[in-house]
Amino acid sequence: MTDADELRDWLILLRTPDFGARRLREGLVARGSAAALLRWLARHPDVLTPEARGWIEQPDEATLAHDLAWLDGDDQRLLRCTEEDFPPQLEAIPDPPAALFVKGDAALLLRPQVAIVGARRAQEPGLANARRFAGELAAAGLLVTSGMADGIDG
Repeated sequence: MTDADELRDWLILLRTPDFGARRLREGLVARGSAAALLRWLARHPDVLTPEARGWIEQPDEATLAHDLAWLDGDDQRLLRCTEEDFPPQLEAIPDPPAALFVKGDAALLLRPQVAIVGARRAQEPGLANARRFAGELAAAGLLVTSGMADGIDG
């Protein structure tokens, strides 16, 4: 299996509807790899919702191509929970992600961080305030992290 095949398998699993990070992580531990987990899921479709089963059987190639094109960009990668440089502080939260889409220096994720969290439907004054606040925190040397959610977080 090539690195490209493994990456594609991860993207399929990450995009599978109704198959969250916890199930993905548990499946990786039980099956050993993304490819092995996909093969197991194909043989055991009854453990999936109909929508998830449909995605596993026939993933949306345009979505996968878009993800792969993004990952092909400069200084961008998929940081998987199975990799050494996956942020250990994420393992301490109740439902850690299985992977992160990272743009820039992933080593920064190993440093202490602060996040700005707020309304999903933020108005411009709130967004401007969050930008100023983030700028001041960064200028003071703090690492400001975003989960890229809609609203203030993004």
